[in-house]
Amino acid sequence: MPTLTTGTGQSWDAIMNALNISGWITCIIGSLLWLYGYMVTGTKALVDWPSFSPAWVAGFMPNLESEMGVLVMCVGMVPLFRDAMIQHARHKNL
Repeated sequence: MPTLTTGTGQSWDAIMNALNISGWITCIIGSLLWLYGYMVTGTKALVDWPSFSPAWVAGFMPNLESEMGVLVMCVGMVPLFRDAMIQHARHKNL
């Protein structure tokens, strides 16, 4: 079976592997940022979580640092699930 390559000669497997590694690193950085924000008294949160969500959810987002950590974790999940989303879309169109 031939290997798919890009115009520069890189294989798609190598590119997807690099995307997965970058996704995991981004998720780990987001987790550490959330943990830091959860443990320290930081700046005021952007969203008033107690008025929009249950108390247990509001407890996980006490300040801006923890909110940014969750945002970075969500951004890090995009490269991890990109290949699965593409495969799902291809199967749906068949």
